[in-house]
Amino acid sequence: MKRGISFEIPNKYGNFLGKILKPIEMSKLNWHVENVESYLVVKDQLADELFPQQLNGMAGMGLRDYLENNTYYLIFADVKPHQKNRSRSYYRHHRNRVIQRKIKIAKQLEWQSRFTGYFAKGKVHCSCWMCTQKTNRNGYPHSQIMQLERLESLLCDYFNEGEF
Repeated sequence: MKRGISFEIPNKYGNFLGKILKPIEMSKLNWHVENVESYLVVKDQLADELFPQQLNGMAGMGLRDYLENNTYYLIFADVKPHQKNRSRSYYRHHRNRVIQRKIKIAKQLEWQSRFTGYFAKGKVHCSCWMCTQKTNRNGYPHSQIMQLERLESLLCDYFNEGEF
């Protein structure tokens, strides 16, 4: 599962990220920036990285000013907000807790995994008949069955009332 918003921005210099994040109340959040390929622009030339290592974990207003008052060339960036009262160790703890729970499930099912980080993303499932029984063995999900029945009754009503 991916959370967030993706934007396609023009392939030119500017301060597009600042404009995109403008409606967000940034002062209530701390921001962590990772997986970045972006550069400051000085005199129409690429200069230093937009987010050097010391800028990770910026306060909201500092990041807003930095993004709105600089010109940069942004290729991609992963910008994550975090509540001010929670540190990165809090999120790391809960990620590890989820991973440990999923590892326990995998061991009960005798699954093998080379990397524990695999369990941090999405749901733990496979494509065996037991895991896919909802759609493969039992047919469509309940919501789609109801929709199909409703459409079928509409078609029957249409054909019974009309002349052909």
